[in-house]
Amino acid sequence: MEEKRIVKPWQAGLMLLVGTWMASGTMPVMIYYGMKVLTPGLFLPVVCILCTLMSTMAGTSWGTLATVGVACMGVAQGLGVPLPAAAGAVCTGAFFGDKVSPLSDSPVITATVCEVPLMDGIRHALISTGPAYLISLVFYFVYGLRYSGGSVGGEVYEDILSTVSAEFWLSPVLLLPVLVAVVLILMKKPTIPTFIDGIAAGAVMAMLCQGVSLHDILTVMYSGFSADTGSDVVNSMLNRGGFTSMLSTIGLLIAEGLSKGTYQLVAEDVIHAGYAIMGECRYDNVAVGFRGRYSFEVTVHGQTAHASHYPEVGENALISGGRLTAAIEALPTLQHPHLKHGTCCVRYMEGGNPGTLVVPEKCYLFVERYVVPGETDEICIAQIMGAAEQLGIPVVTFGPSGGNMHGDNEYGYAWQVKNCGEVYRRTVARLLSGEV
Repeated sequence: MEEKRIVKPWQAGLMLLVGTWMASGTMPVMIYYGMKVLTPGLFLPVVCILCTLMSTMAGTSWGTLATVGVACMGVAQGLGVPLPAAAGAVCTGAFFGDKVSPLSDSPVITATVCEVPLMDGIRHALISTGPAYLISLVFYFVYGLRYSGGSVGGEVYEDILSTVSAEFWLSPVLLLPVLVAVVLILMKKPTIPTFIDGIAAGAVMAMLCQGVSLHDILTVMYSGFSADTGSDVVNSMLNRGGFTSMLSTIGLLIAEGLSKGTYQLVAEDVIHAGYAIMGECRYDNVAVGFRGRYSFEVTVHGQTAHASHYPEVGENALISGGRLTAAIEALPTLQHPHLKHGTCCVRYMEGGNPGTLVVPEKCYLFVERYVVPGETDEICIAQIMGAAEQLGIPVVTFGPSGGNMHGDNEYGYAWQVKNCGEVYRRTVARLLSGEV
């Protein structure tokens, strides 16, 4: 039997990759060079690509919007680029990168729940979102040409460039970890070795190029990269990654894998509780509980006849249904100290035909029953049948049996269903023939 793991091994690799690439300067150099190549005419497509890279490598769309996105909006305002267009380019890149990032929660959870390889899920995401992304890039390029006369600058822009360049040794060599990961992915190598090689390359670059110790590398792998650069914007861009950064995702996956539902766990005597708190989005106050609800369809049968012969001949199902309606709504219900009491309401009644001169043969009632603890569906059905019997309406209950009725995995026996169908047929035939 194949063992199903709730948390896959490659998910641990995802947690370590971002931290090492931050410490090595790989992601900072991409941010730096991406912002350096900004020109007014190419601002929109370059910003879109920059946010895509940031979101893909960091695995977060909201984090990209709150960091690089905010910086790009400041640059756009200085260039005179319309802010709605700049916001569109930022959002396009951020959300597309998050959609196809192996470091993002969404693809990870989707791959885990659907039990498919991560890269297969990302490839399918590229098929569905890639064309729209390319069309957006073309649009941003054409639309941005009208702003080619401006100049790049701004306080936020300069703050990011100066801070990143002061904190890290920057060189295209730092892109080596990305190159390693991309080449292995294109070679269709297994996911786990790909991440291991990417992490190792990032760790080596961090020690050789940034002077990070092995102890600090291990710390970064566990708790993520953390630095105080003196710039809040840069800090929010860089301080991320590590094993602990995805603990919430792991918790969600574990809960999904182990969840059986509270009622089932209580029924199996797995958990015990004296009190419970239930989140209910429909109310802004505290409630001690809610009444349950059952819905019943009741059919009242009469005896058809020509209307001119009534009441000597025939039995009006509407009259019987009306009497039963009054009896149902007068049924006693249990009292509860907090939920008051149960209720009975006949919400719908139908029968007869205004186009024919016959006594109504059938009447349909739809009963809404709100219950408090101690009132089950069996009790409610017995009450309705008892009310009908007291009114002189013949009632019989008959049907196939099975197991776990009104619960999970309810079932019935096929041979009993067949036999019951035959009994119903013979009974109806006798009723129509007047034998009964």
